[in-house]
Amino acid sequence: MKFEREELPRLFGVLGTVVFLHILGWGLFAHFNSNPQYNQITDGSGALIYAGAGALAYGFGLRHAFDADHIVAIDDTTRIMLAKGKKPLGVGLFF
Repeated sequence: MKFEREELPRLFGVLGTVVFLHILGWGLFAHFNSNPQYNQITDGSGALIYAGAGALAYGFGLRHAFDADHIVAIDDTTRIMLAKGKKPLGVGLFF
């Protein structure tokens, strides 16, 4: 797939937003799991209670993003936009 020169800033903006949100989410996750101020989220031995749950939720979210109904909706919307002559650069972020 080739992108035209005027599409590249929009594409990099979309990708930059996705990368920023992932870094922000994992940064907050690491902050709250390593900060001793939040001792109430550890059990008696000091092990983090919610760290595994957070990582598991992230993994389930990624799996959910690739469900068949999402892929079909993105594909259908992309085809409709291409038929109308529009550029579907960020259509997958809305499903």
